[in-house]
Amino acid sequence: MKPLVAIVGRPNVGKSTLFNRLIGARKAITDPMPGVTRDPVMGDLTLSRGVAQLWDTGGVAESSDATDRLVADRAREVMGQADAILMVVDATEVVGDDLRLIEALRPSAAKVILVGNKVDNERRELHVPELHRLGFPTVVAIAAVHGRNVQQLRDELDARLFGDREGGEAAGPVSGARDETDSQIPRLAIVGKPNAGKSTLLNALAGADHAIVSDTPGTTRDPVEALISSFGHQLYVVDTAGMRRRNRVEGGVEYYSVNRAVEAVSRADVALLTVDAEEGLSDQDKKIAAVAVRRGSAVVVGLSKWDLVLQRHPDTHRADLLRAMTDRIRFQFPVLGFAPVVPFSAKSGSGLRSLVEKVVSVHGQLCRWVSTGQLNAALGRWMAQTVFTARGRELKSRYITQTSANPVRFVLFVNRPQAAPDAFRRFIENRIREELGFPEVPIDVEIRGS
Repeated sequence: MKPLVAIVGRPNVGKSTLFNRLIGARKAITDPMPGVTRDPVMGDLTLSRGVAQLWDTGGVAESSDATDRLVADRAREVMGQADAILMVVDATEVVGDDLRLIEALRPSAAKVILVGNKVDNERRELHVPELHRLGFPTVVAIAAVHGRNVQQLRDELDARLFGDREGGEAAGPVSGARDETDSQIPRLAIVGKPNAGKSTLLNALAGADHAIVSDTPGTTRDPVEALISSFGHQLYVVDTAGMRRRNRVEGGVEYYSVNRAVEAVSRADVALLTVDAEEGLSDQDKKIAAVAVRRGSAVVVGLSKWDLVLQRHPDTHRADLLRAMTDRIRFQFPVLGFAPVVPFSAKSGSGLRSLVEKVVSVHGQLCRWVSTGQLNAALGRWMAQTVFTARGRELKSRYITQTSANPVRFVLFVNRPQAAPDAFRRFIENRIREELGFPEVPIDVEIRGS
């Protein structure tokens, strides 16, 4: 397993800036406003002798706010799992919240590196001796924004984590990390509007509190990642921030949260569009799904809080309720006509097995390849059944081949490609979907001349 390094500290001392600097990417959202990071954010920390899993945690501070307390509790959980802890303070201002967290870390002092941040000039270096008085054997003064002395911190971590390993061979992935070489594990992005139950679903599937759950909409900001095993299947799951209409998205933190969510959808194999079953599909849900369809990801529509719908309609059969809601979704958003609809309740656990099995099933369809021989034999049958004309002349299909899986794409060669009607393309797409094993995933057919 990869060793785990946790970045901890009170809000607004530069933890997320340091995280991004160490992994070499802008993955965690940074903002001058305190308390931006809530759920832990993970990334690979590549050192000279191995790779560690780096976690950026939310700020730990005394607060009467319920969400702040959940954030602090989650950060403490990560500290308990860590092999090394980067305790970050503002070198120019060590306050009560810093001192309380430092005292809590005393029993784990051997794992702690005290990081004095914002030391970006000689005047601020005068504060560094005060940090040594806090009682930790290793103190590194840095400026995360500019990268000053960050290499020194990397060298310290390298020596601590991999100094006794011959050749620096890195260990395997820790729970929560995805081995990028394993393409067999479906990548699932949980998307939807704020407060649709996405974080509750992730925790229910994982059987652990990976994401902070609150009744306050917009609690999740950074994508929360977890490699989970559920009902006999492995899934790499990303819980994303709720996406609102563009004209309602506030600047700063929410803007970057939504961008991170869109990025997560673009990297996913399957987008689980989490819809509040009591509210139904909204215009924003349609736009979220459209992002996935354009990328070629499969979409599963998950009707969350299904137990509440059943309670409100005790005299209506469950199958009739589901059929009515599915028909409404198909009517409102025809582009999702292929997408399966699965009801579930994350709180009670009902429907979760069906949900996981459906995700695995559509991932299998995404990865399916059809031989060119099988495709052209089917094309011959289809064209013998129906004649299409283009500007008064018969449209003749010459040849078809599959060019990629996940996303699923085909190229069809015809005699008059510019004149081919949309009905012809839809006919071919429907036949491929219905007869060749792609009933629940988006497919793209490119028509070329021959």
